[in-house]
Amino acid sequence: MAAGAPGKATQADLDQLRSRIESLRENLTRSEGERSAVRIELRDMEQKIALSGKRLHQIARELQSRERKLDELRREQAREQEKLGAQRNALAAQMRAAYIMGREPYLKLLLNQQDPSALGRSLAYYGYFNRLRSARMTEAAARLSSLARLEQGIREETAQRLILREREQAERKAYLANRAARTEVLAKLNSEIRTRGDELERAVQDEKRLAELLRKLEPALARIPRETGGPPDTPFAALKGKLHWPVQGQISAPYGSERLEGRLRWQGVLIEAPEGNEVHAVSRGRVAFSGWLRGLGQLVIVDHGGGYLTLYGHNQALYKEAGDWVEAGEAIASVGASGGRDKPALYFEVREQGEPRDPALWCARDSQML
Repeated sequence: MAAGAPGKATQADLDQLRSRIESLRENLTRSEGERSAVRIELRDMEQKIALSGKRLHQIARELQSRERKLDELRREQAREQEKLGAQRNALAAQMRAAYIMGREPYLKLLLNQQDPSALGRSLAYYGYFNRLRSARMTEAAARLSSLARLEQGIREETAQRLILREREQAERKAYLANRAARTEVLAKLNSEIRTRGDELERAVQDEKRLAELLRKLEPALARIPRETGGPPDTPFAALKGKLHWPVQGQISAPYGSERLEGRLRWQGVLIEAPEGNEVHAVSRGRVAFSGWLRGLGQLVIVDHGGGYLTLYGHNQALYKEAGDWVEAGEAIASVGASGGRDKPALYFEVREQGEPRDPALWCARDSQML
C-alpha cells in the first residue's frame, strides 16, 4: 500500500481512519444481502466474545503490571527495613561507646579542673558522638517515614489488585455465557447450511468480499502519514524465508490445497492451535483493518509497506485497532473459531500487490513460532 506524507499521525488522523474503515465494513455488510437471521446472530455473538476477550487481555496485562509493582514495593520495603535495623544497631553501638567514654555530664566536664588538652579531647568526642547520634536518629526517622509510605502503597496496590480480580471474574463469566450461546447459534447455522446447500456460493462471495475490502483499504490508509524519525525498516521483501510463524500449531490446510471438495483452493494456510493462544505479527507494520468480516470472523490485516499485507483470521479477540503500529512478534490477537468455525484455528495469508502468496515460502522452516 502507498505510504502517506512523512510525519506522525495525530489522534484525529487515526480516529478519522477508523471511522472510514468502519464505514467501509458496514457498507460491505449491507451489500451482502444477508437474509439469514442465524448468521447475523452469530456475528453479533462473536463480536461480544471478541470484546470480552479483549477486556480480559487488558485486565491480565494490568494485573501483571500491578503484580510487578507490588513485588517491587515489597522488595523496597525489605531493603528499608534492613537499613533501619542497621541504623538502630549503629545508634545502640554509639550509645554504648558514649557510656564507656564516661558518664560525666557535659556541663560537669566544663567545670572540672582537668588538663586542658584532656578536656578538649573529651569535648570533641562529645560533639562527635552527639552529631553522629543526631544524624542517625534523623536517618532512622526518614526510614520510618519511607516505610510508612511503602506500606500505604502496598495496601493501595493490593486493593487495586482485588478490584481487578473481581472485574476479571465478572468479565470471564460474561465471556463463558457468550461462548455457550455461540455454540447453540453455530449448531443452528450448521443445520441451515446442510438444508440450503449454499456453502460453496457463500465461500466464493466471501473471497470476493475480502478482495473488495483489500482494494478499498489502500486509499483510506494512504491518507495518514507513516512514522518517521526512527531507524529504517527492513523491506518486507527482504524477509522472505526468515519470518516467524504467527502462532504455534499444526498446519491443517496448506496453501493451494483443495477445499469444499476441490471446488475452491486455500489462498492462505489454516493453523490449528489452542483457543486463546496469542497471535503475533510476523513483521513490523501498520494495522490496516481490525474487525469482523463474514467468512473470516475477527480479522486483522497488517500493512508492511511495498504492497505487502499479512492477514490473520478466525481470531477470538483483537488487541489492536486500525492505524496502530505493531512490531515483529507483538501480540495482535488471540486464536479463536470466529467466522462460523467449529474448532479453533488461525487463518494466515501473505499478499503481494493484492495477490496471495504461499506463507510457507515466507516463514522459516525452523521458526520457533510453529
